[in-house]
Amino acid sequence: MQDMTRLSYLHEPGVLWNIKCRYMYDDIYTYTGSILIAVNPFAPLPHIYGPHMMDQYRGVELGDLSPHVYAIADAAYRQMRKEMKGQSILVGLCRSPAPTNQVSSHGKAVEATGMKQLW
Repeated sequence: MQDMTRLSYLHEPGVLWNIKCRYMYDDIYTYTGSILIAVNPFAPLPHIYGPHMMDQYRGVELGDLSPHVYAIADAAYRQMRKEMKGQSILVGLCRSPAPTNQVSSHGKAVEATGMKQLW
C-alpha cells in the first residue's frame, strides 16, 4: 500500500509488514499521509533517481504518483512559491533497533522502531 493511512488496521505490525512488502520490490518509499518513510535499500537503485524521475514528479500533486523523495521536494517548492514563505523538510534517521524519537513533517514527535528487527 503506497499510503499507509489507507490500511484497514493502522497498527505497528501492519505498518511494518507493509514497509517490508514494499521493500522486497525495491519500493523503498512509502507515504503516511504527507509524511514520506524511506528505507535504506543497501544497494544502488539508479532507476529511481535522475532527471527523468525529477521531470515525472514536477508539478504533480502529492499522492498522484508513487511515493518518492522528489514528490516531497516538489510539493515543498510549489508551496514555497505559492505562499512566498520558506518551507522545511525534516529528516529523521534510525540506525539501531532501539526506538528513536524523530520529528514528523508536522512537528510532532513520533517514535520509530528500528527496521532491522523486521528482517
